[in-house]
Amino acid sequence: PAGTGTGGGAAAHGTGGTAGTTGGSAVSAGAATPAAAAASVVPAVDSGAVVPVVGAGAIGCGVGAALAEGGVRPLLVSDWEEHVAAVRCDGLRVEEADGTTRTVDADAATTADLVAGGGPFPLAYLASKCQGTRRHAEALAEVLAPDGAVVTVQNGINTDVLAEVLGPQRVLGGVAIFGAIRPAAGRVRRTGSGSWLVVGELAGGRSARAEAVAALTSRGGWDTRVSENVLGIMWSKMINNGMVNPMAVIGGWTVEEVMTHPGARSVCRAILAEGVAVAAAEGVRLEPLPSIDIPGVGRWAIDGEVEKVEEDLLRFGRLFPGTRVSSLQDVDAGRATELPWFTGHIVAAGARRGVPTPVSQAALAAALEIEGGRERTPEWVEATVEAIRAVEVRS
Repeated sequence: PAGTGTGGGAAAHGTGGTAGTTGGSAVSAGAATPAAAAASVVPAVDSGAVVPVVGAGAIGCGVGAALAEGGVRPLLVSDWEEHVAAVRCDGLRVEEADGTTRTVDADAATTADLVAGGGPFPLAYLASKCQGTRRHAEALAEVLAPDGAVVTVQNGINTDVLAEVLGPQRVLGGVAIFGAIRPAAGRVRRTGSGSWLVVGELAGGRSARAEAVAALTSRGGWDTRVSENVLGIMWSKMINNGMVNPMAVIGGWTVEEVMTHPGARSVCRAILAEGVAVAAAEGVRLEPLPSIDIPGVGRWAIDGEVEKVEEDLLRFGRLFPGTRVSSLQDVDAGRATELPWFTGHIVAAGARRGVPTPVSQAALAAALEIEGGRERTPEWVEATVEAIRAVEVRS
């Protein structure tokens, strides 16, 4: 789980966008022949080849470590110069949840370094914050091989921007489930169990290209799969982020703490129901995540099967006992969050399709108060959670 104004959603910020039928049609409309041809091109990534990972935060470092242990050389791209210097000097230090550590061999560069001296690369990964999607896509456009591909493993859905900048045939969808934080320059620390990655063609179906890309991180120890409906999985992760991240920010809680708080868990249940209803209106066929069956549990939430939902949310929380989601990490560090691309995406898509999302709106507004500098007192937290729950009752 990971994640980050207003309830206007990603589109209001100019760098996000919509997905589902909108994102899918942007990818496939008028581009079926080039997309099909591109999907048959297997990236020439031999042992020791350099593969940029743009956005070397927790997920980017996790993917980079898997690539390194799978036999290729990741180039971790970050604009945090101290992080770049640490990786260049000492490699990437990976700290497991059980306290064991190891160092993987990796290169590092700033975005400016990448553009100035890199390429052409047959393959790259994009793991940056949603706010930087366009800027990083433009940088990748400078160094990507003509028949190369970018795998997006961002927390939000930005396929329209990537298709516009790179060309739809050069974009693969992806979802990474990797509970981790980046505690210091040159380090990534696991906070949950399991490392899972799914990739797939945005136009749907399987391809030789997606299979070859999946093999790279699979060799590095990640459970990596190819999906024929990768947009459905991307939407499921977005809904997951949309329910967990605002409550984590409001309470200052880990994922497990969110789910063990009765009020916060109730709000998550309501946001999940709203997100699944919005996805249905968008024509998106949601897919289960390895950590939670978003379409199944969401249907229970819509149907009022409260006990079933609560049991599954508690189980989900236990998978990530020490995980502070990325939106909470951002608030702690004084950075803008990606909440407009998570909960805000649900709200914006709901408004477009005429699906009410009152609980999502209320949770987003409260979380953005914290992001804007409101003090998080215990009294305010409890009162706010109850106020959001009251919105569900009134609706």
